[in-house]
Amino acid sequence: MNRGCRGRIGLTLFALSFAPAPQALAQEASKVAEKRALYAKPSVVRIYGVATATFRLTDDEGKVADFSETIGGVGSGFFISPDGYIATNAHVVEVVQRGEKAAITALFEEYVQDVAKQQWKMAPDAIPPALRQ
Repeated sequence: MNRGCRGRIGLTLFALSFAPAPQALAQEASKVAEKRALYAKPSVVRIYGVATATFRLTDDEGKVADFSETIGGVGSGFFISPDGYIATNAHVVEVVQRGEKAAITALFEEYVQDVAKQQWKMAPDAIPPALRQ
């Protein structure tokens, strides 16, 4: 082996002795990902686009049944401008976007469905006359 070739091999081995191990590369990549997450974290928000209501049903004898209803979506979003505009999926804010009247109607529909389901579980005398068949 000539002298030049031995020198290159020696230089390569010397350089490899200082190369980071794969584990060190993985740790560094993890640190970079953590830094990126920390920078992004303040721009990510949790969004609750929900409407809630409690309906009280009272029968002729004064028996009371409360029905709590919630409709809407929950999700995440992120700031897209310094003015506070947020991007999110449409289903998250659908209830809010449709307006108060639509939310009240949807809540009432949920309530009626719950009362219809509960009817079969109530004792016959507990069913309000308006719901009796």
